[in-house]
Amino acid sequence: MRGSDAGPTAAGPPLIALGVLLALLALAIVAGWVLPGPAALMAPAALQPVEGLITVDGASAEPAGHFYLSTLHLSSRPRLGQYLLARLQSDVEAVPRSQVLPPTLDEAEFQRQRQRLLTESQCIAEIVALRQAKAPVTVHDAEVRVVATIAGTPAALELQPGDVIEAVDGETVRAAAELVSLVQGHVTGEPLTLRVNRSGRTRSVTLPALRGPLDTEGPVLGTVLATAGLSYQAPVSIGLEAGQLPGGPSSALMYALGVFNALVPEDITRGYRIAGTGTLRLNGTVGPVDGVRLKVWAAEQAGAEYFLAPADDAAAANAAARSIKIISVRSFGDAVSALRKIDMNDSPGLQIVPARGDTTLAWLK
Repeated sequence: MRGSDAGPTAAGPPLIALGVLLALLALAIVAGWVLPGPAALMAPAALQPVEGLITVDGASAEPAGHFYLSTLHLSSRPRLGQYLLARLQSDVEAVPRSQVLPPTLDEAEFQRQRQRLLTESQCIAEIVALRQAKAPVTVHDAEVRVVATIAGTPAALELQPGDVIEAVDGETVRAAAELVSLVQGHVTGEPLTLRVNRSGRTRSVTLPALRGPLDTEGPVLGTVLATAGLSYQAPVSIGLEAGQLPGGPSSALMYALGVFNALVPEDITRGYRIAGTGTLRLNGTVGPVDGVRLKVWAAEQAGAEYFLAPADDAAAANAAARSIKIISVRSFGDAVSALRKIDMNDSPGLQIVPARGDTTLAWLK
């Protein structure tokens, strides 16, 4: 009788321990999908071919190679479980949530600002491409106006709604996207000198550089900005099938290359798969961006052979590259020249692609 009583008693503790373990596991799973993660997450988005997005006078660009947009995917409020799983992946980075959405800025206004910058960057890219193609283009006068300042920032003490920012560190700015590109090239806290026009009077204002949200190039300098009057006229219609530049201002360089390639009789892809990133200013300057390491990683994984990187980001791009070749560029003209000079021996057996003329403009014939 004693022996038969010992069996059930000995089995009790293991069953209780298993029950407790399963309950804790269930709680952990629930907590992982209910509790917020401690930071935002940044990962590369899938590369997107540029030529499929562009039409010039109704004709689609069809180069032998491909230009790819390299963009980021941002998750501002991941769940704790998502955050923990993402930390096990080499292609995901954790960033402070404040770098994705400024805590002092109304989210609706932030989204309006982001949409304005997307539209501006697309317009700037088209103007730069048209100029590089020697196309006749008339750019209308534009100016950058302060819509609001963000409470608690130095800009709130120095700027007012209605102020016009005419230049940054001596460089004229005619679009908010240009100002953002200039600020992105500075270390946070580095002083910037602005030429500000208020009610017809010009004065100099010094403010510390404050970066905008990652890869959206949103509000900078503690301001909400709007561009008035940015537009152009050209003897050709350029369309973006998606309706808006995917990826935002950091896609401007690759979008402009796609537009340029559709305008001229040559094919500057020369059959290669070329990815890249960079903001653009109206003078053709290529500005720095965020997340270059992740973008290079994604380009390599997708099989791209070359990656165009802003000169300010070239060191980070080279550090991330394994097999892909990094081309450092300071201007749009640099990018075009570099692509024309790619050593054809880099890809044995590849033939030079003949010039095409299906979308060549009348003034180039």
